[in-house]
Amino acid sequence: MSMLLASLGSSIANVGLPAFAQAFGAPFGQAQWIVLAYLLSTTTLVVVAGRLGDQFGRRRVLVAGVTLFTAASGLCALAPSLSMLIIARALQGAGAAAMMALTLAFVGDLMPKASAGRAMGLLGAMSATGTALGPALGGLLLSVWGWPALFAVMLPPGALAAWITWKHLPASASALAPASAPTPTPTPAPASAFASAPVSVRSPSSAPASTPSLVPTPNASPPRVARASSAAARLDAQGMLLLVLTLAAYALAMTLGRTSGSAWTMPLLLATAAIGAIGFIRAEARAAFPLIRLDVLQRPDVGSGFAFSAAVSTVAMATLVVSPFYLSAGLGLRPAQVGLVMSVGPIVAALLGAPAGRWVDRHGQAAMTRSGLIVMLAGCVLLAAIPVSFGVAGYLFALVPLTAGYAVFQTANNTAVMAAAGPNERGVIGGALGLSRNLGLISGASLMGAIFLAGAATTDPTSASPAAVAAGLRLTFLVAAALVGACLVTGQVMRRSRQRS
Repeated sequence: MSMLLASLGSSIANVGLPAFAQAFGAPFGQAQWIVLAYLLSTTTLVVVAGRLGDQFGRRRVLVAGVTLFTAASGLCALAPSLSMLIIARALQGAGAAAMMALTLAFVGDLMPKASAGRAMGLLGAMSATGTALGPALGGLLLSVWGWPALFAVMLPPGALAAWITWKHLPASASALAPASAPTPTPTPAPASAFASAPVSVRSPSSAPASTPSLVPTPNASPPRVARASSAAARLDAQGMLLLVLTLAAYALAMTLGRTSGSAWTMPLLLATAAIGAIGFIRAEARAAFPLIRLDVLQRPDVGSGFAFSAAVSTVAMATLVVSPFYLSAGLGLRPAQVGLVMSVGPIVAALLGAPAGRWVDRHGQAAMTRSGLIVMLAGCVLLAAIPVSFGVAGYLFALVPLTAGYAVFQTANNTAVMAAAGPNERGVIGGALGLSRNLGLISGASLMGAIFLAGAATTDPTSASPAAVAAGLRLTFLVAAALVGACLVTGQVMRRSRQRS
């Protein structure tokens, strides 16, 4: 339920943008901050929320996140001004960040490896359901009760989710932060596909609290402690601040940089993000208890999984950015028809979530990751090749495999990444996985939108000819096909390299 609510919180507000602008007498540029505040908050805080769960206990932080999300939903519904609504949406996004990161972590905590794919598939289905449900439910609520209902509707399920989380999820250790004791000398790890993973890990219930967890790196996690004050003393505040500022600069560059009216806005924001990223990496390399251990990215399936998730999410975003213009200007559909056609993708993803999880458990993560990418590649090629004369049927014929492949890929890739996470780092790795997806979606909106406009040879796709819009669609998905193909080839090369070594 947490994943569904986090996804619904993102998608339901989009339909209300005209109503927000009218209710508060604000221009569209200001009203869109209602959507951007949520997106920026979840993107910048998801890794931090995951680390807080690792250090203070995942159930505790997840309950706090759901409670914050629910309370902020109420504040949104009662907001007397646009500025208060934007602040409340940022708080709602902060709660959603914890929900996204720690829901993934709990799959690793609770599910045996043999059925982890099914759980990941179910989470993917819930996320897709929230995405599909948002516009339809939002339109209904908006027409009957007005814009406050877009947020008030999340109060009952939010309260229920908080109660279920507290009542039925097991309490992890009250603090998973490292203690001040020196790290024991690590024992050599056996050769395996995850040779750079922690040498010895234990779940909170599998050993006494005094049993140390041995790890192979100097700044890795020493023994766990039960005191929250000890955990708080070891928060990587510098790393958290640098990461949040870096991600905020990048997200603003991708969302507002191209439309700010100044040619310098995007370069300055990207330069700020680059400087922040360098500072973050240097700070993490020096930190005794880093927010993210840099050696984690060197593990098979982790660093590559993050990169593939970002790249493939960039492609998935192309369908949301380009499709409305193609369906309206290219195929001549009315807005209601456009919305109906665009709901097909999330519905396909929601229906495929559970089966995709079973396929991952049966055939393995690597095989299903490749299969998902191959099906996505076929969908991209079809979208680039199918002529306008094929109409809506032709568009859906290409869209369905692209969306289905994305659902299978996400389930398999998420399962592989979380399988490589140790018990004391599942929160932060789950957060980083959510971050990679969000960064891909944010980048895709800007990158694929720019490619579409270049292919259509226009700056205003609403007034472009059907032929120009079709040309833009063709170029966009040719680039998307190349990106998916690069992921497929890179994955194969890495797999063979690991097999030889």
